[in-house]
Amino acid sequence: MKFKRCSIFCVIIFWLMALACAKNENEILQARTQLDLARTKSDIDGIFVAVNNLIQLGDTDPSLPAELAKVKKSLSLYEQVRVSQSEGTHEKTILLANEFLEYFPNDIDVRKALRESGQIFRYLNESLDEFQSCFFKSAAGGFSYVSIKNAEYFQIDFDVVSQRMWNARQSVEEALKRDPNFDTALNLRRLIVNAQIALSSTLTKEIFSTIGRHRPAVENSFDVVHSEMQKSIHSRFGSPKKVWKRFQPNMTTLEAIHKEEIIDLNRLASLLPRLENEANENHIALVRNAVTIYDQYVNTVIYPRSTLMEYGNDYLSMSSKWLEIDAWYRDIESTLNNLMDNITHIASLAMEFCLYKNEQTPQIIQKRLEIIEL
Repeated sequence: MKFKRCSIFCVIIFWLMALACAKNENEILQARTQLDLARTKSDIDGIFVAVNNLIQLGDTDPSLPAELAKVKKSLSLYEQVRVSQSEGTHEKTILLANEFLEYFPNDIDVRKALRESGQIFRYLNESLDEFQSCFFKSAAGGFSYVSIKNAEYFQIDFDVVSQRMWNARQSVEEALKRDPNFDTALNLRRLIVNAQIALSSTLTKEIFSTIGRHRPAVENSFDVVHSEMQKSIHSRFGSPKKVWKRFQPNMTTLEAIHKEEIIDLNRLASLLPRLENEANENHIALVRNAVTIYDQYVNTVIYPRSTLMEYGNDYLSMSSKWLEIDAWYRDIESTLNNLMDNITHIASLAMEFCLYKNEQTPQIIQKRLEIIEL
C-alpha cells in the first residue's frame, strides 16, 4: 500500500514537472514571438523586455546576453540623443545618433534627430565654403578680396565677391531657422555681417571715387558754357543758342563718357543689396540714392531746359543736392577706411573658423547623407 502511494506521488510530481516544462516552453515561445515582432518594429523597449524575459525563463540561446547588453547600451544612447537634442548640442547629437544607428538603423526618432542636426551643419558648411572663397591669400601671407585684372592693375571682383557673400549669408540663415540659438551659427553670421559691412564700405568708396574722377569735368563744363551764355546776352553777334551749338561737341563727348560711367555706377550700386544687413541698410540706401542724384546732376548739365535762367537754376538745385551727399560721404570717409582695413582680420578669422570640435563629425555627415538629405 505504501509503495502504491509512493508511485502515485511520483507520477503526480512527474506530471507537474512536465506541465511546468510545457508551460515554460510556451512562455519562451511567446517571448520569442514578442522578440521577433519587436525586432521587426525596431522597438527597443520591446526587445529589452523580450530578451530579459527569455533570459529569466532560462532560454539557452548564447546570443541573448550580448543582445541584452546591446539593447541596454542603445537605450542609454537614445536617452542621451534626446537630452543632446533638447540642449541644442548638434555635434554631440550627430555623434550619439550615429553610434545608436549602428545598432538600430531604422529608428525613426533618432534618424530625425540626426537629420535635423546634420542639416544645420550642411548649411553651415556651405556658408563657410562660400565665405572663405571671397578671400585670396597672398604670397606674403596677407588676405584680400578675390580680384580681377583691370587694365594694368588688379581690382576687387565686386560681382563675384558680393554674390559669394550673399550666398554665405543665406546659408547661415537657413541653419539659424532650424536653431536660432546655435552659437556656431551665430558666430559665423556675425563674421559674415562684419564682412558685408567692410565690402559695402569698399563699394561705397569705389562709387564715390569714380564720381570724384568725373565730376570736376562736369562742373567745369557747366561753368564755361553758362558763363559764355551769359556773356552772349550782351553781345550783338552772339546768343545762348549759338554758344550751346559751339559747345555741342564737348557736351556730346561728356554725354558719351557719362553713359559709360553711369552703367558702371549702377552696376556697382545694384550689388549693394547683396551686402545689406541690420547695421548698414541706411548707409546702402544713401549710396544708391547718391548714384541717382549724381546722374540727375550730370543730366542737368548735358540736357538744359529752354531758358538760360532755368538752366542755371536747375544746375544750382541739383548741385546743392549733390553737395549734401558729398558732405555726408566726407563725414564718414575715415570710418569707411577703418572698416575696409578690417578685412585682413575678418579674412583671417574666416579661414580659421572651425565648425567642428570632433574630426569625425564631417565624416559621419558624409556617411549619413541618405538620412540628412531626405
